[in-house]
Amino acid sequence: MNSFVNTPIDIDTLDRLKEIIGDDLKEVLLTFMQASPAQVLAMEQALESEEIGAIQHNAHTLQGSASALGMLGLTLYCADLEETCKHNPPDDLEVFAPAIAEIQATLQQVLVLLEDYVQKF
Repeated sequence: MNSFVNTPIDIDTLDRLKEIIGDDLKEVLLTFMQASPAQVLAMEQALESEEIGAIQHNAHTLQGSASALGMLGLTLYCADLEETCKHNPPDDLEVFAPAIAEIQATLQQVLVLLEDYVQKF
């Protein structure tokens, strides 16, 4: 993994987005903050029910949102999980749990930082 995982959010990206879309960014961020934990939960539930396609779908969706909002580490973890889903058979489920846990931990860091960023609007 590269150094981007140590930077949960690229604040410069958020600031550029704010210049472009203004106060609408706040709504975008609030929506992300509300929806993203459900996506991780869906990954965990999909793992329990051995639905690799659902894990891949949620990782891809979260990756897209995270990438657009400058969440570099989360983007990379989701991309790695998506690739893992593509290249591991369903009977090799133990490889997915640590990746989902890493996404969950990174998302928690992101949400704390976003809460602070949103409060400054």
